[in-house]
Amino acid sequence: MREPKVACRSMKSPTAGQAAIFCRAASSSSDDLPEAASCIESVAVSGADWLRQDGADTRRHFEHALGRLQRSATLGRLVSGEISRLAHDGAYIPERVVPGRLSLYENADCRLDLVTTRTSAEQPSTFLYSNTTSLVHVSLDDSARVSISAYQAPRVERNDTFVAGATLELIEQRNLGRYDAIRASADGLTAHDLCSDRPSVLLRIALKRELPFVWGFDREVLAAKFYYPSDVGASRRALAIDFLLATSHPRLAELCSLLRASQWHFLRWRAIQVMAREGFATVDELMQGACGDDHPEIRAAARDALDQMAQA
Repeated sequence: MREPKVACRSMKSPTAGQAAIFCRAASSSSDDLPEAASCIESVAVSGADWLRQDGADTRRHFEHALGRLQRSATLGRLVSGEISRLAHDGAYIPERVVPGRLSLYENADCRLDLVTTRTSAEQPSTFLYSNTTSLVHVSLDDSARVSISAYQAPRVERNDTFVAGATLELIEQRNLGRYDAIRASADGLTAHDLCSDRPSVLLRIALKRELPFVWGFDREVLAAKFYYPSDVGASRRALAIDFLLATSHPRLAELCSLLRASQWHFLRWRAIQVMAREGFATVDELMQGACGDDHPEIRAAARDALDQMAQA
């Protein structure tokens, strides 16, 4: 079974249904913060409403909230506050660290980010990342020409069953208008690539309908190379296995035993592989048990292992 690469991201997941303002304005007075939070939350919530239900009323509410935000000094204060904290607080670590993105607001339903664009000459030559989400992009610089390329991956039976070499297909390429909403289906893999004639800043509202795994596609050939879980807890557990294995830690067997019951199939398979390699159980016993796993990849890999043992 192909083992996914796992990215460990430094972030905290908010409690479901509880709003979290990630970016605090250190230079703002305490009287300004409630107004700033209200402006940001209104844009995120009204934008999410418009993505779910495209209509004149929902769009009008979103445009009203966005106008209120842009008339205020909220965004400038937030960015200045972030810079001040980074420059003067040596212990400060942003809660969500993603290149080109500053998270402003998140709840169980939606997310609002500040996003920077690159020019075509600055685009990375590595990977496009694909998942399911619906987006609204709003350029904060009307003089910049920003374009978006939208890609669609082939439908897969399960998002957590990796198909190496599956290819993205370019389905749309257009210049971004004042408000551009991109509504993705709930069961598809999509990827979006932003580019501008010069560096630019956008607001992005995204519905949080992500699938369990993010897939990485080679930008040159648009082929799937790896995937990793959206859930940071799964990434941390995978890192723990690798750390304990690399250091021959005495608790490795304990962790593998626990992860054999993980909700994540790739962690169950990784635990089985390590237990077999380290002799914590016999290969035959481990593979016989894996033949009854809920995930088809694990069952297929276990059967292949047993067939190879029988032919040896």
